Amino acid sequence: MAYDLPENLDLELINVETSGDKNIIAEFTNGGKRVFNIENMFDERPEFKTLLIDKNMFKNIYFDKYSIYFGDELDISECQIWFEGDVVPTTYQKF
Repeated sequence: MAYDLPENLDLELINVETSGDKNIIAEFTNGGKRVFNIENMFDERPEFKTLLIDKNMFKNIYFDKYSIYFGDELDISECQIWFEGDVVPTTYQKF
């Protein structure tokens, strides 16, 4: 799927973690954070169901500025995480 990005949207991954058995938490250079459930991929790319069986593959993700990788064959783009993931609210503390 192609996404149209506004010119001023700085969208690069700077941190990625897994949470539980199905969620990816991604942090972006623009300060935004998203939670993405890999079950969202099952209809479009059924091979992602492998990640529910192979927990090590899910936990041992790696990433670059534009993609998250699960081994050599599965990946998700930063745009898909940004546009299809749920926003993680930013919390502020008063001092």
